[in-house]
Amino acid sequence: MAIDRDEARRIRANLLDAPLAPGGYSHFINAGTDWVLDILEREYFKQRLPANAGCFKYLQGPYGSGKTQFIYSLAARAWRNNIATAVINIGIECPFSSPLAIYKHVISGFVAPDINNSHSTDQTGVEFLLQRWVRGKLAEMGVRDGEQPEIEMRQDLERLLKQSAMGSPNQQTTIAIQRLALSILNHHVGGGGVDREVLQWIKGDAVNFPSLRREGIVERANDQNAFERLKAILVYLRKVLGYKGFFLAFDEGTRTGSFKHASLKERQAVENMLTMINDAARPGGFDGVMFLYAATPDFRNDVVSRYTALDARIGGTAFCKGSPMVPLIDLDLLLSDELIVAIANRLREVFARADNIEWDEQIQNSNLTLLMEAEKEVDFITVISPRRFVYHYCLLLQQQADDQHKISESDAQGVAENRPLEYAQ
Repeated sequence: MAIDRDEARRIRANLLDAPLAPGGYSHFINAGTDWVLDILEREYFKQRLPANAGCFKYLQGPYGSGKTQFIYSLAARAWRNNIATAVINIGIECPFSSPLAIYKHVISGFVAPDINNSHSTDQTGVEFLLQRWVRGKLAEMGVRDGEQPEIEMRQDLERLLKQSAMGSPNQQTTIAIQRLALSILNHHVGGGGVDREVLQWIKGDAVNFPSLRREGIVERANDQNAFERLKAILVYLRKVLGYKGFFLAFDEGTRTGSFKHASLKERQAVENMLTMINDAARPGGFDGVMFLYAATPDFRNDVVSRYTALDARIGGTAFCKGSPMVPLIDLDLLLSDELIVAIANRLREVFARADNIEWDEQIQNSNLTLLMEAEKEVDFITVISPRRFVYHYCLLLQQQADDQHKISESDAQGVAENRPLEYAQ
């Protein structure tokens, strides 16, 4: 695991702050699903998406099973294959029933493949995909940051950015993304500002600037044109700028109650999912896009099961080595004690690097066994939730870093019950 001390400290701080996947650093502590990620990377990020094929995956797992962890670990595989990503949390701010909300959050949530391997997801938005391309091209030409390229070089880049994107379903969006790209180029080589007016329009804001009207950019974003606008931007990024594909993930979490059953919003959400599935499967639709929707089994049972077309497309056969192309990926099938042990080993590596310590493996393995037994007893379960375990184990490792010692069964139960060790009875 290639991780430096600063990265390890950031991961540790994130995990101790809340039992959530640490965003762009998730792949450092990922365990148990690497074989799934390997197949998805090989079949889709290296082959199908660059060949313009799209796909839809339905990630299912109970609360705390590691869905968000899986999504960000897959995103890390995407980045190293020049695949841009956007991870969207479905909820009040982005209801899946609204194509416009989906569009806005994808455009604002894009993360560029990280050429510096800093794993940061702090800079998000389509403008950073354009910025990354401009910087990369200038670097290829030998132009350093702050230097002025030769006039011929600049003209070459302008010609590239002005190229027509064949197959664009929305010409106004194409004109707008070209204008934004040119302004970003000018910002880097001429010192001008990024065109905020066109950026607002691209991000779906209800704006009406005279400078945009003069170029015929007048259509406002709405639920009817949102997906066509998204396709137009993806076509430009892929065909003109050379991005190999896109990984767009939607994390439902436990928000299955965000709309009433059999309501108009529920039907629209299902319709949007079917649109993604169908358009990803046909040429000229969402070419080069992997859509992933993550939800709990309750969402499948309570919502999806009542819509025959959607339920049939997701299917009942779960992803495995013999069936790598099916939509359904069921994390529940991967949960085991072996998975928890593998996660624990990754966490020990992170804490060891962060604190520059060497673990006594005999002591720590004994502590791990006791904590796993306590987790099962406290929650009356046979399969441990990765989310709860990770948080509790991080608290234990933090205490062990100062004083390595074998804990008692009572200590382990106290950790599993969220009681500090010093108060465990």
